[in-house]
Amino acid sequence: SQILYDLRPATQYGVYVTTYTVPSERQSAQSDIQYFTTKPKQPSMPTAVRTESLNSTAISVHWKPPKEPNGVIAFYRIRWQRIRNGHRRLAIRDYCNNPIQHRLLFLDGQVTTTPVPILGCNGTDGLGKSVVSQSILDAQKDYEEAIKMENEI
Repeated sequence: SQILYDLRPATQYGVYVTTYTVPSERQSAQSDIQYFTTKPKQPSMPTAVRTESLNSTAISVHWKPPKEPNGVIAFYRIRWQRIRNGHRRLAIRDYCNNPIQHRLLFLDGQVTTTPVPILGCNGTDGLGKSVVSQSILDAQKDYEEAIKMENEI
């Protein structure tokens, strides 16, 4: 017997055994080919996942199949969770001293960012026009340089 390694999941293979004889024999023997399929395995993650807001109560989710399906994909399961931000919680948050933290999203090798206007904090004039401080400009520059470096990598 022989154990075969490095086989791919959900893939058909054929195997046979050949005998080798001493040089004085003119013929060797070979078994019939036996076909088998390896067991399926959990697929890799779907690729190019993106969402689109349809209206205030619906979104559309799009994706491409995984690079390694590792078998026949019978269905996709989409899980979602509603995050409740109560009015009381939103009303008491000090957005000037505790701003919303934005994270980089990596979807299909691209970075998605959205600039956030700074309104209502100390850096605004009487007309609501944003007057951005140098520290915020420096932070934005650092952020853009980090994005540029990630894109180059």
